[in-house]
Amino acid sequence: MTHYFNELGVEPKEILPGVFQQVLSGRDRDEKMMLVRYYIKAGAVFPQHSHPHEQHGFLVEGEAEFEIGGVKKIIGADEGYTIPGGVEHGAVFRKDSIILDVFSPPREDFL
Repeated sequence: MTHYFNELGVEPKEILPGVFQQVLSGRDRDEKMMLVRYYIKAGAVFPQHSHPHEQHGFLVEGEAEFEIGGVKKIIGADEGYTIPGGVEHGAVFRKDSIILDVFSPPREDFL
């Protein structure tokens, strides 16, 4: 099934201090992936966590220190990452940032 989407009517919600999440696609039960945009303030922290979903991300703008599977790396705009399901990960944001994440399968806890 083909879907087109835009962010109109999808208000970002603050899920952590300084972290705003906007679920753009993957809200339908039959979809196999979910696209999520984050607006993140400098100094915000995504605490270490894991989930069974595969995650691919792209930093549209900003800078963050990610820790994925115990390995730390600073990434900036136009860089991305892949996180297999079940792997611990988190990040500290050094600059205001925008991230696009794709999850497969969609995260039920985001709906």
